[in-house]
Amino acid sequence: MTCKLESSDIVVKIPKAFSVRDEREFAAFGHLMSRLSPELKVSEIACGLHVNGGGTVFWGLVYKDKPNRSMVMEALVEAGFDQEHNGAILKWE
Repeated sequence: MTCKLESSDIVVKIPKAFSVRDEREFAAFGHLMSRLSPELKVSEIACGLHVNGGGTVFWGLVYKDKPNRSMVMEALVEAGFDQEHNGAILKWE
């Protein structure tokens, strides 16, 4: 699925996953995404390790229409979610 940002020639493949160190960053990230396109939603979906190592991070997802579980996992892996060392996604139905 893709999303064309308003008044722009930019097309983004969504869902997209991202990681942040501090869960308080989700509010700012959600605000930024809504400014880019009011149709975009941001959800916190997991907590775990990145494939590049380091400490535990919080994982979020940007989406327009609620994706299925396999689309979420594909986005997480693309963003660096360490499937081998992390448990299941607990915050996605």
